[in-house]
Amino acid sequence: MNAWAGMRHRLHQIAGVLRLPDDVYRLRLTAGAGALHAARQRYDVVTSINDAELSVFSQWGEDGILDFLCESLGLTRPRCLEIGVGDYREANTRLLVELRGSRAVVVDAYSHLRQRLLEQEIAWRGTVVPVQALVTRDNVAELCLREELGGPPDIVSLDIDGMDYWVLEALPLTGCSVVVAEYNGLLGHLRAVSVPYLANFDRYVAHYSGVYYGASLGAFVHLLGQRGFTFVGATSSRVNAFFVRNEFAARLPFSPPQTDNLHLFTERNVRDARDRRGALTFQDLASQRRAISKLPVIDVSERVTVPVSAGFTD
Repeated sequence: MNAWAGMRHRLHQIAGVLRLPDDVYRLRLTAGAGALHAARQRYDVVTSINDAELSVFSQWGEDGILDFLCESLGLTRPRCLEIGVGDYREANTRLLVELRGSRAVVVDAYSHLRQRLLEQEIAWRGTVVPVQALVTRDNVAELCLREELGGPPDIVSLDIDGMDYWVLEALPLTGCSVVVAEYNGLLGHLRAVSVPYLANFDRYVAHYSGVYYGASLGAFVHLLGQRGFTFVGATSSRVNAFFVRNEFAARLPFSPPQTDNLHLFTERNVRDARDRRGALTFQDLASQRRAISKLPVIDVSERVTVPVSAGFTD
């Protein structure tokens, strides 16, 4: 038996013992539970939500941040609504379903959402209600506020790479304690802006780079501030922002960031812009901004159209 054949035989033996992907999933969950248990011993000395970052199923540390917020706010089994989940293998609310027994309504335009979800253990280990639909500001309330949750969501997470601001503006938040919103740091910190509303928006159709989408952090601070929420920080990646109901902000062991200068939260390192052929360019922040600088956005506080460049200084 040559070396390659021997290695292949050994891999087959390992696969027979470790039934991928189910066993890897269980190991991942067990490791995550252990990491969270250790992290909770330090929650009282957290100085920002970034101290709590931990990824088990989330992309940018949201698992740890949400666990920290649940502990701080007394959300033992929060009801969750997550819009923009793919097949729910990578998601912000999944660990809450796994470890806290939360119920979740998960929404995505992905046509195989229900099928892919039923292939995973989470389909029977917890209560997850899949909703396959393109979410718009006109249908979001009807699609997402489901009786299966047993009440309004305690946690709302939104990441649809496009009409996030307009959809969140139309979503009732009565009874909600925590909102997680993906923002586009490339739109800068000087204005509260969003790309114009278009129900069937596609970020790669709107501009080949794929980085002309969503809304600035300031837009969400403006919107959620009007609806009784306090901005408490963003992931270190500068991708997702976290907000808690005003009356709960004092329960956190740190003071929320000042919102009069959001520059710190818009200097992202993510380099996901593409060229006209669809290949990643790995451009830096300034180059990505230049590519979309002349495109129009709506200043949601003044309801006027301005160029993307109005949101930042060169």
